[in-house]
Amino acid sequence: MPEKKIKESERHVEALLRGLEVLDCVEQHQPLSLSQLTGHLDIHKSRAIRLCGTLEHLGYLLRDTNKQYSLGHRVLSLGHAYERKSPIVRVIRPHLEELSRKSGLAASFYVLSGKSVVCLARVGGNRHLSPEALDSSTRDLHFGASGKIFLAFGNPSLREAYFSSEDDRYPQLTPHTITSPQALWEKLNQVKNDGYCISLEERVIGSGGIGAPVFTKLGELAGVATLAGGVADFAPEKQENLVSLILAGAKEISRDLVY
Repeated sequence: MPEKKIKESERHVEALLRGLEVLDCVEQHQPLSLSQLTGHLDIHKSRAIRLCGTLEHLGYLLRDTNKQYSLGHRVLSLGHAYERKSPIVRVIRPHLEELSRKSGLAASFYVLSGKSVVCLARVGGNRHLSPEALDSSTRDLHFGASGKIFLAFGNPSLREAYFSSEDDRYPQLTPHTITSPQALWEKLNQVKNDGYCISLEERVIGSGGIGAPVFTKLGELAGVATLAGGVADFAPEKQENLVSLILAGAKEISRDLVY
């Protein structure tokens, strides 16, 4: 039997893959030292030095006076370029602007990139919202509204992988973070039945959020629309209105998506 011909687009450049792995690692753990980086990626120190040196030279990494690495300005520049030119963002942004205007809160749209939840676009906000609450990327899905919606409505393999861990507890960020797999499972069932998720102080004390799923034309999960603000913005008497807003907004985004 003849060997299957490999397409040129499938012939990955190993050095480039390693460089992108470095950026992914720094994104998740920054700031981190060279020894911490080599530990996370299991690569030789000399290779890590070359990779980090190249990325630093190009502006994708910054090294501080303590010789710890963080993401550089070029990463932000790429993000801004994507947000300006992306046809998906052009569809989503008007809906986020309307959600933010009606609620007075920060409206965002999250997608799943690999195993990470990433903020694709964000509009608005208020003085009660801390910088920590606006963190744009995380691999932990057990806290926050968007992560739970990806687990509840997304591909079953994502959920299975999250519950297949040998750990009997998940990392705790605040006293309100769900740490038990059983409690998380029960919460996901509730989210699936409700069609939305409210999260209060699970990630950052004083902050809250609500999210609803956005679907493609084929009925697959495309992303999550959210509203975020101070915990007082999610007082019981305000929640009914926020639920109506986020469900309507997510439905409208789903309607306008072109895929």
